[in-house]
Amino acid sequence: MPNPNPALLPSPALFDVTTVAQAPVEGTIERIALENLELAPNPRKHISQDSIQSLAALLMRTGQLIPCIGHRPTPHHPSVLLYDGQRRLLAAKASHELAGTDGFEGLAPVRTLIVLLLDHTPTPDEIRRIQAQANQREELSLLDQQQQFADCWHARAGLPDDDRVLAVCADLGISPKRAHNLRRQLTLPEPIRERVAERPTGQQLSVTMANRLADMHELAPHLTQAVAQRITSTDLHDNALRDLGAFVHRTIVEDEHTYAVRIDDGALLDAAEHVERARTQLTPTAREQLAQILACEHDKLDRELDTLTARAKTNALKIKITPETRDRARVGRHAYVHQRGHDFADGIWVINPAFMIDLVHEHLADHQDDQPAREQAFFAGAALDDDELRTAGQQDRERRNAQRLRQAEATNSNLGLGHDLRAGLMDPTPSQLLALKAIICHLLARHYRDIIAYGAGWTN
Repeated sequence: MPNPNPALLPSPALFDVTTVAQAPVEGTIERIALENLELAPNPRKHISQDSIQSLAALLMRTGQLIPCIGHRPTPHHPSVLLYDGQRRLLAAKASHELAGTDGFEGLAPVRTLIVLLLDHTPTPDEIRRIQAQANQREELSLLDQQQQFADCWHARAGLPDDDRVLAVCADLGISPKRAHNLRRQLTLPEPIRERVAERPTGQQLSVTMANRLADMHELAPHLTQAVAQRITSTDLHDNALRDLGAFVHRTIVEDEHTYAVRIDDGALLDAAEHVERARTQLTPTAREQLAQILACEHDKLDRELDTLTARAKTNALKIKITPETRDRARVGRHAYVHQRGHDFADGIWVINPAFMIDLVHEHLADHQDDQPAREQAFFAGAALDDDELRTAGQQDRERRNAQRLRQAEATNSNLGLGHDLRAGLMDPTPSQLLALKAIICHLLARHYRDIIAYGAGWTN
């Protein structure tokens, strides 16, 4: 090369490992007392106190596995200057305060460190290379940390969970919080776990997002997979963290193969529609469970579901969601629950299709199918066979049914509109915003006129 790159030129190695040589290492290994160790200037200025405590625990429990690197400026003098071993020295000193305290019971403080003493005073260039390599030690990837935690977790089997976590933390030198995070991540499918990163970019998932998906996966594996697949960018990841309920709602709307039914207090659901939708999602295990619920033979389940759908259509059955229904889905673990805080109602999505079919079955059992028959019996008892009266009664029933349907459609439309706005599925039009402002102004004027007058400074 006529003009070689200076960065690629070989430089003298402090410890040569490229040649097969029998020459001894340029230095000696000694055990140095802490009071004789002094730190050389180091570019690492910000050190986590938690990491120092974890390292101190490791030193007290397992000893020092990697020697520090230093030099004795004055021959035959105990003082040694450390160029590599900053964190180990800080951790060794911290062990004197930690030994015997909560979490460090029965441990003795570190009194010496093993140091590789150079046989010469290192040059500034050598010091930079020593500290650069020490400060560039790469941590395990998050996936490797998960596997390391899993191996250690299995090795500690038989202990109570709390003691088991503490034992694993002691073995790996990690905090209980990190241990719980790794344990939750291990419950996720491997394709999702592989995407978890400390500083996520692109399609990667943060530790916080992974914890939320782990909670969801415990009850709704298919919903978890759909939500994770939809997180394909940093913006979508941030949106999911900001409002997971809205993100789940939009995921369900966009993915027709994901089964989840949102049940809000006061919502009206079409019974026949939800029976047909739920029966397509039944697994063999769910079919056996449903056959027991409906008290029919397994091979006659489809016929029973056909009958259920027909009765729901005949009665135009609408299921009104009540707080009791939501609690039943939540307590029975039939639904994924997104907690939105104390000031807002939880978002609840039923993920068990058998639950919805059983709900329709119960409503049909309680439904008054014989209302028209009672009216006909009234007319028969009164000896009123006038066709005009019967026609009027039929028209009145049709009018009431139409009124109930309009009310149900309005309720569902308003609830759906709110969810779609939160999920970003649509934006309100200028006319809708103007109507909303008018409604709010009228409500304020009707119910809070005293407060408005006070704020405006008006007198009585």
